[in-house]
Amino acid sequence: MRLGTVIAGKLRLERVIGRGAMGVVLEARDLSLDRRVAVKLILAQHAADPQLRGRFIREARAMTRLATEHVARVFEVGELDDGTLFLAMELLEGQSLEQLIQSGGPLPVVDAVELMLEALEAVAEAHALGLVHRDIKPSNLYLAARPGKPPILKVLDFGIVKDGGATAKLTATGTLPGTPAYMAPEQITLQEDLIDARADVWALGVTLFEILTGALPFGGPIDVMLTRIRTAATPRIRATRPDVSRELEAILERCLAKHPAHRYASGGELAAALREIHGRGLARSERGRERQSAITEVSLARRGLAREAATTAPASRHPRARAVRGLLLPIALLMLTLLVGVGAVVALR
Repeated sequence: MRLGTVIAGKLRLERVIGRGAMGVVLEARDLSLDRRVAVKLILAQHAADPQLRGRFIREARAMTRLATEHVARVFEVGELDDGTLFLAMELLEGQSLEQLIQSGGPLPVVDAVELMLEALEAVAEAHALGLVHRDIKPSNLYLAARPGKPPILKVLDFGIVKDGGATAKLTATGTLPGTPAYMAPEQITLQEDLIDARADVWALGVTLFEILTGALPFGGPIDVMLTRIRTAATPRIRATRPDVSRELEAILERCLAKHPAHRYASGGELAAALREIHGRGLARSERGRERQSAITEVSLARRGLAREAATTAPASRHPRARAVRGLLLPIALLMLTLLVGVGAVVALR
């Protein structure tokens, strides 16, 4: 489909944002409301696949059921005359957590936990509705820019969401539903009856471990990785990040328990645990010293607005500037007195 084409009578396709094997995401302009939107297209040759078609419709329904601002808003979903499926939604600008740690390295503990709490706003609501995302990972957690406000984290890609109330299968028999590095042991072994909200808890644990360390807890070639996910003990994060509290390490270990019965039951439970230790001073090390501030894009974006306002304020209104100006007059008088005194001594000699 060519750029400049108007679909659904009002959406003019203007720029390709991303491509996949079965579709494309484009920036478009909604001519009826004069606003920029993102349009996800599943091409006609693939839209005929019943499973893919079901996944696309399920994604749109899941996103519209969630009221949280931590999911992109859906404006319209439909089918074009040639069979192409389209989804028009909020256009986001920013970067994913994957891009963030690739460019700036692991995040400070407080930033990482606060971002997880934002993601859990969406995940906990989804779990309460019986929805399981099944593909949570740093590339699907997106820091979206907002004019005049700090960026907000959005949970993306509900394409393989599992609806506890639905009966249709969304993945082919024998296929892995998700991204292997972030999949829970029950997903890898295709134990469909065990895949519920606790699989998302596992993925959130892997994600938190990665944004704190820059590495996966279970890595290696795909066959080795899958074996480690099922059998290897969770590495101690404090061996890499000693500024992580023992309480947070315990939360991570519970998220990454091999059997789902030993994990938090839902995103809501995990969020409560993270909020509790965050409120008790998560940013402090075991010895009670303040964590050294790390300059990251998240920190700058979240805290930079206040700094910018302070540094760009007129000098006459800035309290420090007033204080400095108040000291200048006495100092000038003192210097003048000294100069007069020295001049008098020289004249007498």
